[in-house]
Amino acid sequence: DMQFESNTATGGYGGALYCTAITISDNDGTLKFIDNASQEGGGAIAVETKGFGSLDFLRITDNEELVFSRNTAARGGGAIRADGTGRLEITGNKLVSFSGNEVTQSGGGAAILANVATISNNTTLLFQGNVNRSGISGGAVSAYDLVMDGNGSLSFTGNEGGYEGMAVYVKNTLSMCNNDYVEFSRNVGRAGTFANGALYTDREALISGNGEMVFSGNTAPNGAAGYVSYSSLSLTGNGSISFTGNTVTGSSAYPLAGGMFIHVNGNTQIADNNRIEFRDNLVNDTKTGNTFLRGLYVSGNSSYNLSISASVGQEILIYDTAMFDYCPGMRLNSVKVGPDWQATGGWIVFSGKYAEEDLKKHKKDYSAEELLLSRTSTITAATTLYGGVLSVEDGAVLALNGLDVESGAKLNLSGGAIAKIINAKRSTYR
Repeated sequence: DMQFESNTATGGYGGALYCTAITISDNDGTLKFIDNASQEGGGAIAVETKGFGSLDFLRITDNEELVFSRNTAARGGGAIRADGTGRLEITGNKLVSFSGNEVTQSGGGAAILANVATISNNTTLLFQGNVNRSGISGGAVSAYDLVMDGNGSLSFTGNEGGYEGMAVYVKNTLSMCNNDYVEFSRNVGRAGTFANGALYTDREALISGNGEMVFSGNTAPNGAAGYVSYSSLSLTGNGSISFTGNTVTGSSAYPLAGGMFIHVNGNTQIADNNRIEFRDNLVNDTKTGNTFLRGLYVSGNSSYNLSISASVGQEILIYDTAMFDYCPGMRLNSVKVGPDWQATGGWIVFSGKYAEEDLKKHKKDYSAEELLLSRTSTITAATTLYGGVLSVEDGAVLALNGLDVESGAKLNLSGGAIAKIINAKRSTYR
């Protein structure tokens, strides 16, 4: 075992290690970085970036166990800083843990601040209780480009960040693929202009092939608490994805949803996931004073495609409500394959089954208006259902600005549910 403890870089970077290029590999025991500090960046390790390109790197690979705990930096990278031209690789390790690391003044990433980071093929990764007090990006990780592929368990719990990414912020591209288990739970955001999100992606995100993904118990003061996408987004081919028990408290002058906010700023496809569920996601609207359930909010740019689909045997379950405030036509159960669009045959369900039960947990004396808000989903664009079933159930209300149901597709209403077609002239049922 080896330990770097209680080292301080006064007026410089890298509390324990400061380097241009370093590889930490093939250690059988436990390597610990504890209580190190930097008055600049990289509380434990900083990579000096002199524009050497591939020569500026930190590689942490094929180790038994690494622990980064209670390291602090004033200006970004509470544990590790590898920004500028630097690259960070954390690959092939059995256990890597970042806990209680902190940024105290400015800059992102209480655990990691990086330009290009690859965190892949590790057995277990834990990011827990890291705090970014600067009020900006990344409670745990802030990166320009980030790859998190092929890990066993990837967990972000109890981190605290500013208004972009309470746990993870990615400025350019994110690849989060083929992980067995991904969790964002109990992360907390502080007040900012807008957005938050335990996970926040700004330009392009590919999230595919993961086993189970959990967004639960996150709390944000604006936007959404679970995931905020301001990027093009491909959320495809995953197993189970759940948004449960997330809370946002903010003004409805901005879009609000407890679970997920998508601003369609590039082609966006949600398809071929075994099951997506939104339940018990709460909005506390400081503008109106209302408390109600909403899991999903989608707004967007009319220049890009948006499709939300479930294949045969798959389902998208919205037990909360959803707001689709999107300008062009809305495509349901239709996926783009090459240049063509193909119909899919799964279920998209809006259900009020748990509305009263879940709302009462948060507000015992809720009003009739708050209950109605907790049951009513809205799609402001003309909507086409290309295949499968659009089901409105158990007292839910779905308001649509026109609905076109293609041949072979089905609209199902049950349990006192209502589909309110605002513009009947734009509606057909083939």
